[in-house]
Formats: sequence, C-alpha cells, structure tokens
Amino acid sequence: VAGEAIDFATPTRIDAGAWQEAFYTMMGADRYASVGERLWSDPAAREQLSEYGHSHFQRAATFTGADYSRGLELRARARIQTLAAFGDAELLVSPTTAIVAPRTTDEIVRPPLIGFTNFCNYVGLPAATVPCGTIDGLPVGLQFIGRPGTDALVLRACRAWERLHPIVRPAL
Repeated sequence: VAGEAIDFATPTRIDAGAWQEAFYTMMGADRYASVGERLWSDPAAREQLSEYGHSHFQRAATFTGADYSRGLELRARARIQTLAAFGDAELLVSPTTAIVAPRTTDEIVRPPLIGFTNFCNYVGLPAATVPCGTIDGLPVGLQFIGRPGTDALVLRACRAWERLHPIVRPAL
C-alpha cells in the first residue's frame, strides 16, 4: 500500500505445504469427475495419456467422498489462516516459486514450482505473478496476492511493479 512501511524483517508464514495433499485430492477428484473417468475407463484413451496424466487419474480414481470432504474442511481452515495473514494489509507479496527456475535439462520437481501459487487457487484468492529479476540467468517471479474480490487491485499492483521495474531482456 502506497505510503505504508512494510516490515520485511518479520514475514508472515503461511504453511501452504500443509495443504498440498488436500489441494491435489480436491483437484484430482474434480478433474476425474469431469473428464478423467471417461478417459481412464477407455483403454485406447488411457494409453494416450502422458505419464503425469496417467498417474494423476490412476490416483484420482481411488479418492472417496470422505477424502473430498476432508479437503473442503482443511480448505476452510486454510482460508481463515491465510486471510488472517493479511492483517491490515491489502496485498501479500511472495516469491512465485520456492526454487530458482530449473534449466530445461533438469528434472522437474513440481511441488516447489507451484507450492506458492496453487494455494491461492485452493483458498480462493486472486493472485498474479510478475518477473522481478534473474538468478544465474534464470527468471525469478514475484507474486501479488489479494483478498477475495480484489482482482483489480492485484492487477494494478502488478502493473505498478512492471512500470517501476521494466524487464531487461538479456542479449542473445
């Protein structure tokens, strides 16, 4: 918020990792119900799934209504915890990922790449990410997170960041 001092020395901790399993359970159940069951039950379609799609639907086929219900309960608690983290602030700011972007030759490990972003989806908060620099030539992102219904504020914050910190493309 313009004009307000931000205490970066004591960041708020949101334990998004504690919600990963519930997030994937709910997402998997939703995807399986909408398209996965049809694909999984058709041997020809199943054979065409990527390795990720195959493992995703194989696991999702085992989820129960109780699993989904527990995910909903945890989401309600996660939302309360996340909203409390705002305090009097209008926006939260976080790194986009928990690790530096992997090189195309590196093995991709998904949780640290999406752990700071998918929890916003899980608890229903608007968020957007902008480039904020590089480490060893690899991009680093900054994520702005808003309270429910503040989508326009999140986008204005991103635009303000981009105006103050234009992207400098490396020479090729």
